[in-house]
Amino acid sequence: MGEVISLDGKKLERGPHKEGEAYCLACGHGWVAVAPLDHGNLECPKCGGMHGWFRYPVLHPGELHLFCLCGYDIFRVTPNFTYCADCGKKVNKELLQGDSE
Repeated sequence: MGEVISLDGKKLERGPHKEGEAYCLACGHGWVAVAPLDHGNLECPKCGGMHGWFRYPVLHPGELHLFCLCGYDIFRVTPNFTYCADCGKKVNKELLQGDSE
């Protein structure tokens, strides 16, 4: 069993939350997180940076889910191009694989 982080003294938000495996883009640490549905980045319990993301996003039934060929599904969008947040390759239709539920 992993380390349990106390929520004593933390500001807790009311409303629906989700939980699941999380991953830090900065240090690679993985953990189980709980956050409000409308959260931004998650705070990594190892490095303290705000670079955490849920490993498996919430999808609506029938929605197309795109992955980079490296297997990652988080992308960064700039005014000039879109790139994979894990491997850094620019996105084009050849670098994407789709999956719909």
